[in-house]
Amino acid sequence: MATSASNLTSDLIPTANLSSPVLTTRRFMPSWEDALTLALTAAAFMTVAANVENADWVSGLPSLYPIGISALLVAYGLSRVRLNQLLLLPAGVFAGAIIVFFQLMAIVPGASLYVRTAGLVGRMHPW
Repeated sequence: MATSASNLTSDLIPTANLSSPVLTTRRFMPSWEDALTLALTAAAFMTVAANVENADWVSGLPSLYPIGISALLVAYGLSRVRLNQLLLLPAGVFAGAIIVFFQLMAIVPGASLYVRTAGLVGRMHPW
């Protein structure tokens, strides 16, 4: 009895449902290699952040730890999305800009977000 090649491959290779919870969890949960790489990268980022803060170049410099940790988490999350890298790059830059903006809003004096933003724009305008 003769069978076509397409019937053989469809019978022998199981197909997985891409929306199953197991595959979704597996895609976002890191393997041990990914977790090790992420931990080593986080350690390197935090070492740099600690050295910049200890250098005391600018008085009143906000902590760089939240920015570094959130940057790593955004990068890890975007690395798990199955889209072209060129489409994810603007999303990462936008997320980073939002994170830095809110970190700045924590140290700029003012009663409301509008006043703080106006103060920040006023300080950055000469640049």
